Amino acid sequence: MMLFQQNAIPFLKMLSDNNEFWTSPSPEMPILQFVVESGCLEEETMELIIPVLINNLHHSRTASSLRTIDVASFYEVLNKSPIKKEILTSVGDELIPLIATLFDAEQASTRLMTCKNIGNYSA
Repeated sequence: MMLFQQNAIPFLKMLSDNNEFWTSPSPEMPILQFVVESGCLEEETMELIIPVLINNLHHSRTASSLRTIDVASFYEVLNKSPIKKEILTSVGDELIPLIATLFDAEQASTRLMTCKNIGNYSA
């Protein structure tokens, strides 16, 4: 875990550089999801992760499978991050309307994670 913590920031910077071009077969989003699920969610890593999550919630360039991973990752962020309140305060006004657009997503898992995220936000 120490090795990961030492390299998390440069790795996330490299990973997120081209996030606007990610597609369904791109390996970057599942890797980002792994990073989120690892629990290394300190403030500096969150500053890199949150913009990627916001960018990949947009319907115009993002495949539905990426949005599913994205909304699941955001749920993990809210449940594992020690700075949950700060995250919601700083990006909630932009992020929550984007997440709400997924209530009518094709995949049931996306709709479920959307409900969980909105519930988290309300709590």
